[in-house]
Amino acid sequence: MPRRRLDPLRSRSDSIHRPYPLPNPAPVPAESDPVPSTSTAPRFNPERKLACLANLPPELKTLIVRKVAEVDMEAAEGDWDDESEEGSTISDEGLDEGRANSRKKKALEKWGQEQLSMLEKREQDGEDFDEDGNPTLASLEMLRQRLIDAGCPDESSSGIIALSLVSREFNELASPFMWEAIDFEDRSNETIIDCINVILPKHARHVKVLEFGQAEDRMLRVDFAGAGFGTRDPFRPIRRTHLPIVEEAERLGGVTTTYEDGERLLPAIRELRTRSLLLAEVVRLCPNVIEINCETCPKTYPQWTIGLDRLPPRDLERLVYRTDHALEAVKKHLAHQLVDLTLVVNGEDEGATTECDLASILAVCSNLVRLDIDCFAPTGSYDERRALFRAFEQLKKLEILTIQEGMFVNDEFAALDWQCPLRVLALSSADDLSFPSFWDLIHKFTSTLECLDIDGVPHTNVEQDNKKFVGRHVSLSRLDTLVISTQHESAFLLESFVQCPIRTFGLGFCPAVSYADIERFVALHAQTLKRVEVKHDAALTEAQVESLEVYCHAKGIECELLEDDESSSEEQDDSSEGEDEDALDHDEWVEEDEDAGSDWGSDVGAL
Repeated sequence: MPRRRLDPLRSRSDSIHRPYPLPNPAPVPAESDPVPSTSTAPRFNPERKLACLANLPPELKTLIVRKVAEVDMEAAEGDWDDESEEGSTISDEGLDEGRANSRKKKALEKWGQEQLSMLEKREQDGEDFDEDGNPTLASLEMLRQRLIDAGCPDESSSGIIALSLVSREFNELASPFMWEAIDFEDRSNETIIDCINVILPKHARHVKVLEFGQAEDRMLRVDFAGAGFGTRDPFRPIRRTHLPIVEEAERLGGVTTTYEDGERLLPAIRELRTRSLLLAEVVRLCPNVIEINCETCPKTYPQWTIGLDRLPPRDLERLVYRTDHALEAVKKHLAHQLVDLTLVVNGEDEGATTECDLASILAVCSNLVRLDIDCFAPTGSYDERRALFRAFEQLKKLEILTIQEGMFVNDEFAALDWQCPLRVLALSSADDLSFPSFWDLIHKFTSTLECLDIDGVPHTNVEQDNKKFVGRHVSLSRLDTLVISTQHESAFLLESFVQCPIRTFGLGFCPAVSYADIERFVALHAQTLKRVEVKHDAALTEAQVESLEVYCHAKGIECELLEDDESSSEEQDDSSEGEDEDALDHDEWVEEDEDAGSDWGSDVGAL
């Protein structure tokens, strides 16, 4: 909704910032009757405080900031939903993708060159200030662009940003909301350096959430994502434009450029560790982070080394950099206070990453409440597996556990001495977890488990176990949310969970479950069921989904067909392939009004 404008006819007589004096009022004859509308009005007092946001009581200012932050959050969620809906519609017009991506790349390179030349010209001509010494709108827009590049909140936080510009007190109240979360997932290394130098010295204490990846290998904002370390020539010299970024990261991390024996590090190794060094500095500067969404640093050999048996082991080892500086910084500075951790462990058979990398961080994060793991590392030794299991047993405060990928989810994992009050358990494709062990695992949380999300778990490999456990009643008295994708017969769905007070039901790929079985499940839980969610891969036709919606509606149950988030994100990635996350918001920035541009300029004073 557009902001309501001031009434131009409204009196401004109480303003002390008037550019001209008011004329003296005409004398009123003594015998004349007083005017009722003005006779009782107090005389104008220039010392009286104006009725404006800056003069509100502190309690009311705090309340306003909180409410505006809530509105911004709701608006951001609405924008995300709109983008998802738009992304689900695909045009079939036959454009050649290679030519389209090439045009995008050339356009971006041209735009980057124009921005650099414009910046150099303005610095030479002194166009940053007008005749009165005030910043020009063009310079404010450029500074706003630099702040966004460095990690500033985007336009989805426009309300809280506007409040931060009202006064110093509003800025102090709004800053914790503006800088609560920083995402470096798709940012270049140059951008991270700008954030370290510009943003974090002032706002690091407000950061509660960090999100970053270490597979991104872009150095500059105008760089395009490379093919990755695996395909890079490790002996190729560092590009001249990238060298300052690499050297700055090494300076911040306090590392050398040589091995212990004095031999110089390979150029590709220095480039590979740059992002990890910068992210370690970010972690060190943000002391109040309680939630991290990250991935480990790749520790894989280059692809061209596969099958080279004659390469000396010493030389082969020097093609892998084994220190994950970012993860080490997390363990050193934040592990004791983390309550939420989402971790992707990047690993391949041809590399140095093992399950020990996961065990090392879980062992020091004893206060975790939520844990989401994607572990692609090979198994490693038995001692490393035991170390990982001991780390899980120490998580005594864990309430939410999601394991998307992990070869460690087996019968031994289920037999651990779990002492945490687990409320949410999500498991996917655990081929080494048998039906009896799965049964024992979920019943270790009989008094606490509220949500069970299983995808291909338990497996159907052992026919004897299937006959014994399919249809056996689950004893989970608090289970109110069930999300299931299974190859088992319909009895697993209809009979196993019949005693659970299911309120939300998510239906995934269940090829052995018919539409009639689904209606029967809804009827069995009609007294408690409030919502049914049908995933995109459910084994139902479009007509059956519509029939299910009608059937649920008749029983007062909400029913919704969920879109495929992964395919939508892939389509969005394909449509923006070759584009720079740091720079391509330019079109949106220049379309905003002049007030928005000056707001970013005003924010600089607060920094």
